[in-house]
Amino acid sequence: MNISIGEFFAGEKIQEKEYKKETEKMLLASLDEKQLYGVQIVIYILEFVSLELLMLPFQLSEKWPSINRINIIYWILAAVVFFCMCYLDKKMPERRLRNSNKWIQGIEAAVGFLWVIFPIASKERMNIFQGMSIGESIAIGLEIIIGFIIVVGVAIIQSKMRKEEWEEENNSKKSD
Repeated sequence: MNISIGEFFAGEKIQEKEYKKETEKMLLASLDEKQLYGVQIVIYILEFVSLELLMLPFQLSEKWPSINRINIIYWILAAVVFFCMCYLDKKMPERRLRNSNKWIQGIEAAVGFLWVIFPIASKERMNIFQGMSIGESIAIGLEIIIGFIIVVGVAIIQSKMRKEEWEEENNSKKSD
């Protein structure tokens, strides 16, 4: 028998040129749901790392960051990490499924919202309520809370919709 393991699992003869591509496809398809969610968490971590590397010179400077070696290195690293994140997101299978876990999507939305609202490294922005009246502070606090609830809620609803779409797509593939 002149058949490779990849051809055996594929159920068909694979041309030499296509062998590596087909084997990679089968390997990626063998990942289960939890592993795909783990990959999505890694993708989100890479996303936040790239955004933080991009924003770090802005957060560390009082006004506008200067163009110096350290800031340029931060921005180059941000671009490299962002490229890796995009590549991983594109190459991994089942994007709808990976984006359908309500907990992962909710946490990602919450972290993203808080990261935008409360930049950690910025000295000026840390005292957001300083110099405001109690009423203004309460109003801004409520706006932040309402915005947080909306952002996280929308992310959870979208994840449920993606899960339903993925399940419908898989059910139609199984029935074909």
